[in-house]
Amino acid sequence: MSELAAYISSSSSSDEDEKLMHTISGIEMLREVPKNEAFSETTVPLFNDNEFQMHFRIPRNVMVELAAKLEKSPFYPNCSTGFEKIPAMKCLQIFTWFVGHEAVGFRDVADRFNVSISKIHNIIEEVSLFLSDQANDVIK
Repeated sequence: MSELAAYISSSSSSDEDEKLMHTISGIEMLREVPKNEAFSETTVPLFNDNEFQMHFRIPRNVMVELAAKLEKSPFYPNCSTGFEKIPAMKCLQIFTWFVGHEAVGFRDVADRFNVSISKIHNIIEEVSLFLSDQANDVIK
């Protein structure tokens, strides 16, 4: 096994989830997987209120209120990547996109929101716990 293949198979970093190995003419090559860039930051703000609710299944004002509560909750600190926190609004968008789309998987959500698959799992878990904690106030 080449050094590159050994490195890939031995790595447990979530960043390694986002890499592919290809063999071309007997040469193993590693490349970054292309992702959607800034969907949450540039595309979502352009949605009108009806489009926002159609995509995320809840009104924008409800998500803004939930994001403010999530930021203050003990569940929010785990919604981060390394040194940079993922904004609470983006965490909620990721969660609602995942639960609101019938045939979507972690890989699809990770691609759409430019977040690693392992981080998608963490966000879905933390936001689920947050919403469970808020159940009396949020779930009607």
